[in-house]
Amino acid sequence: MKNALTHTEHAQPLLRSVARLAPRFGDRAAAAAARRLADSAPFHQEWARELRESDYAVLNAHSLVAIWGALETCVEDTVVSILLNWPASLADLDSIGVRVSTPPSISEDEAHALYGKIEHKSNVRGDIVGTYAVILGHFDLEAPVSPEHAEVLREANALRNCLLHRRGRIDARAAREAPAFLGREGQVAAVSSEDYLRYYDAVSAWTVALSESTVQSKYFPR
Repeated sequence: MKNALTHTEHAQPLLRSVARLAPRFGDRAAAAAARRLADSAPFHQEWARELRESDYAVLNAHSLVAIWGALETCVEDTVVSILLNWPASLADLDSIGVRVSTPPSISEDEAHALYGKIEHKSNVRGDIVGTYAVILGHFDLEAPVSPEHAEVLREANALRNCLLHRRGRIDARAAREAPAFLGREGQVAAVSSEDYLRYYDAVSAWTVALSESTVQSKYFPR
């Protein structure tokens, strides 16, 4: 993406060359298209320049929301798959206060609804890593990460919530959940490339750990 933005920022000379040379090869349509793009290039160049000078903060913010969504989906889909394919897991839900009033065979929609109840019952206030550990532990799974990665995951989730619900403005909840945001309440967070890479590394480590746990579990056919 950053390479594409670099090309966008410096594209006008190339587009002018295409507009000039294409008619020599009988391609007047390409020449016309290149002229239109060249005429609009200053607007796109300015946009690309502003992104670069902000250290791609907008791009990093969208990417953070996307990778955290992938992590959430990984957890939920793993649990839903167990509920659908391992009937004994339904009976075990009573131990955490989730009652199943459906037949042994449930639909995928019902399984996702059950996951919502499981997540609610497993909530560790202010600690998304702890919450997921409780959820997975109920199914004899785990996603162990280093203390450093666990702290980064809490920070990533807190920032993701601010981006989605407060236009990036850091609130008291984020400051409670992530030490990095202490004293920054009210500020609008800009996601730097360095920070995004930290979040990406932590999310990757977590999802790999969960995948390894799943492969080694009783649910994985051998």
